[in-house]
Amino acid sequence: MFAFLYALGCLCNDNVFVQEVSLLPPYVDEIGRFLNWKTSGEQVIKVHGKDSFVQLGYSSPNSSGAILASHPIGSEKFGIDMIIEIEEDGKEDGDDGMAVWISNEDTFNEGSCFGRSCSFKGLLIVIKPSGKSYIGVKAGDVLINPNNIVRSFDRIEYRNFPTGEKLVLRIEQKDYELSIYLGEPDNLSLVHSYRSNVVKEGDTLGVSAATDRSSTSFRIVGIEGYHLKNMGGMYTKEDVHSGGKLIWILLAAVVSVTAYYLYNIQIKKGN
Repeated sequence: MFAFLYALGCLCNDNVFVQEVSLLPPYVDEIGRFLNWKTSGEQVIKVHGKDSFVQLGYSSPNSSGAILASHPIGSEKFGIDMIIEIEEDGKEDGDDGMAVWISNEDTFNEGSCFGRSCSFKGLLIVIKPSGKSYIGVKAGDVLINPNNIVRSFDRIEYRNFPTGEKLVLRIEQKDYELSIYLGEPDNLSLVHSYRSNVVKEGDTLGVSAATDRSSTSFRIVGIEGYHLKNMGGMYTKEDVHSGGKLIWILLAAVVSVTAYYLYNIQIKKGN
């Protein structure tokens, strides 16, 4: 399966696909272990018709879950495309949210910042879908005040997160600039950028989510990591913007076998 995914990555993209920091269906091995990812709290793999995803935390109040890559990103010239989906049970304002971070931490530190610790060094991206919903970004010495979180960010963008809609979160670093994008696959918009290499070669990626009073479902449909090729000191437009296309091709190629694969895992566990 993974040889097939790697071959597709080489054929469909000029960038270098990095399996170790990617999370694609069927997400786990034949005995149900996550591949290349450490876990904390609750995680659920679900298949809804043709859709499959990893849910962080249960769809119930006061639940949380997290995943942390077992391997570093491995380059300061990289891109990460993450397909996320949020299913809300209502619009009540609460402390529900998702945190995406890149840091030099190799262990997960639980805390009140949407499942993880609010103090570390690196990059933090927060998505809060309920109430006055927003995406917030902070880099460098991250110190978030949970009691006044919106004042802690370098940049905050208020926007809606339609329930059940798949969005792409892109993190990209090249030419001493790190940029964060969010939007539909063919319509990404810049959220914020930093004129420095915020992410270092040995840093790792993590994602957490937590519910408060609601039963919101925070879902990861897929994560694709890739290194950007240096074309004689310059990056081509295709290098920068074609990463998101690969993840849809990979997901389309494997989604037909995911349900069958997970079904076999359940049968083996039952025996």
